[in-house]
Amino acid sequence: MFALLVIIALVTLLVWHYLHMRSVARKFSSQGIARPPLTLPIIGDSLLFLGLSRTEFPIRLKNLFERFGNVYHAWIGPYSILMVADVNYYKVILRDAVSKPYITTYVLKQAVGAGLLVVAGEEWRVRRKMLNPAFHIKLIESFIEVFDEHSRTLTQRLQQHADGKSTFDIYPFISDMAVCTIFETTMGFKPDPNDLDFRKYSSAVHDFIFNESERLVKPWLLPRFAYYMLRYRNFKKSSAATAYMRDFHTKIIRKKRQELEETNNNATQTGDVDDKVSGPKRQNFLEILLTSSIDGKPVSDDVIHDEILTMVMAGSDTSAHTLCYVLYLLSRHPDVQQKAFLEIFSLYAIDSERSITMQDLSKLKYLECVIKETLRVYPIVPFCGRVFDEDKVVGTVCLLTIFFFYCF
Repeated sequence: MFALLVIIALVTLLVWHYLHMRSVARKFSSQGIARPPLTLPIIGDSLLFLGLSRTEFPIRLKNLFERFGNVYHAWIGPYSILMVADVNYYKVILRDAVSKPYITTYVLKQAVGAGLLVVAGEEWRVRRKMLNPAFHIKLIESFIEVFDEHSRTLTQRLQQHADGKSTFDIYPFISDMAVCTIFETTMGFKPDPNDLDFRKYSSAVHDFIFNESERLVKPWLLPRFAYYMLRYRNFKKSSAATAYMRDFHTKIIRKKRQELEETNNNATQTGDVDDKVSGPKRQNFLEILLTSSIDGKPVSDDVIHDEILTMVMAGSDTSAHTLCYVLYLLSRHPDVQQKAFLEIFSLYAIDSERSITMQDLSKLKYLECVIKETLRVYPIVPFCGRVFDEDKVVGTVCLLTIFFFYCF
C-alpha cells in the first residue's frame, strides 16, 4: 500500500512538473523568447552541459546565445532560468532584483560560508554597514606600501625563471602574492611565502577553489551527497582544505583578539567610519570585525571566519587571474606592451627603486586602460544571478518573479 502511494505521488509530481514546464514555455514563446528544443522533466536542459570541462562551459554558453539569441529561456534541473546577454535588461535586473538565486547561494555558502556574498535581506544590510569601514578609500590607499612591497617580491621571484628561453606557469607565483597581500591588508599578518604553514594554507586555497568551481558547471554535483558519491576524492580534498583554513584563521583571530585586549582597543576611539579609517592606528579588516557588534553583541568567530574566507577567496583568486590575463594580453600585443612600459618608465627613469605612490598610479592612464580592457575581454565573474521579488516589464517582455535571471 505504501509503495503504491509513493508511486502515485511521484507520478503526480512528474505530471505537475511537466504541465508547469509546458505553461512556462508557452508564456515565453508568446513573448518571442526562444528555448532549447529538447527539455526533459526533472533534469531540464542539463544535458547541454553534461561532460563539459571548465574551459568548454563558457564556449557552450556562447554557442547557445548565438543559436537562441541574447535572451533565451532554459531549465537547469527543476529551476527555470532566463539567460540574458542584452544591455537593455541589465539595468532593470541589476537595479531591481536584489535577491540571489538559491543555486548560487547554495554553492557559495558551501565554498565561503555565510559571508557577505551569501547573506541577503536585512542580514546583508547589517553586515554591509558593519564592513563599510573596511572598504573606505582612505584605508585602501593606506595599504599602497603593502601592495608595492609584495609586487617587488613577486618580480624578484619571477626574475629567477625569466631566462628568455624556458616557459613556466606564473599563476602559482601570482596567486601566492595575492594571498600574501590579502593576509597583510585584511588581518595584519605578514606571511612568508616560503613558510611551510603558509604554503599549506595557500595550497588549501588553490585546491578548494579548483574542486568547488567544478560544481558550478556540473549541476549534478550541486547536492552534497552527489558530490560525495561521484567525486569522493575531490570532496575529501575540499573538506580537508576547509578544515585547515578554518584552523589557520582561528589561530590568527585568537592572536589578534589578544593583541587588541592588551592595547585596550586604542584603535577604535569613537566607533565611526572616519575614526576607524583615519584614527591614531590604521585598522584592518579583521580588527574592524573584532571591534564591531551585531545587535549589541560581539561578532562571533564563525562570522569572522566566514568573512575572512570570503575576502581571501574572492580577493586573491580574482586579482591573481586578472593579473595573469593582463600579462597574457600584453605578451600577445607587443605594441601595447611597449606603450605601457614607456609610461611606467617615464615615472621611474630617474629612480627605479623608489616606492610607488597613489599619485604615481593616477598618472598611469594607459596602463589603466589596459587593465580595464582586460576585464572587459576576460571578466573574472562571467555571469551573475538575480531573482525578482515582483514582476517587471522590459520593453514588451514581462520578467516574472518565479524565474532566475543570469546576466552574462
